[in-house]
Amino acid sequence: MDGKAKKPGEISETGVIEKTARVDYDELLSSAGEFGRYQILLFLATFPFYVFGAFSYFTQVFLTETSPNHWCMIPELQNLTVLERRNLAIPLDTESPFGYSRCLQYDANWSEVISTGVTANETWSAVPCQHGWEFNKTEFAYPTIASEMGWVCDQNSNQATAQSIFFVGSIVGGLIVGWIADRFGRIPAAVFSNMVGAIAGTATIFVNNFTEFTICALISLTFPETAQRDMPQTFDDAEELIKSQGFFDLPCTKKADKN
Repeated sequence: MDGKAKKPGEISETGVIEKTARVDYDELLSSAGEFGRYQILLFLATFPFYVFGAFSYFTQVFLTETSPNHWCMIPELQNLTVLERRNLAIPLDTESPFGYSRCLQYDANWSEVISTGVTANETWSAVPCQHGWEFNKTEFAYPTIASEMGWVCDQNSNQATAQSIFFVGSIVGGLIVGWIADRFGRIPAAVFSNMVGAIAGTATIFVNNFTEFTICALISLTFPETAQRDMPQTFDDAEELIKSQGFFDLPCTKKADKN
């Protein structure tokens, strides 16, 4: 060989076709300039995804939380005030932070108790809540999946378990979506992951049991883990600011709903 470089596609003296050099897209953008109109438009286009991505992370905290101040629901006593219901049907508990049991009720014929005007007696036998729970609505004015499904007392661990499984999705997502991005490209990975995450996140509203909720929650955080590579520091900082705004807006939304 004469040492002269062959152009891509030319046949060398040995009969080997020179392969076309592969150009990395990120390096191409870097050579064209890292901050310009394209980057600004890209930033604005992805703005909503970062905000709702923050919502996706922390919505589960609000969905699975509920007031620690709760007591057994007695359907026959719903015409009484909250204080009257608790004094009549709920045993006292000196170890409870609220002074009454949160998981037990007196075992009585409440229709007969109401008709005869009998008052509560500490000698009555107590049983676990038979018809669910009532919650103090001054702390949580809105129903959550934890309050609707009764994740209290003997099912209290469901709250922590659901949140733990939910955040496992972020670990799994880094592997799955990263592979999808390498195999099919980052745009298909971003579109696919956000679509699946949105569908799974919306599905958590309509589920009726713990298993369905945890599966949907796991998927909702697994796929929004969109892989990114070396972006300019300015955009990295802006991304974190947008996420921080989302983290701030979510509690404000909860507060507005409460009011």
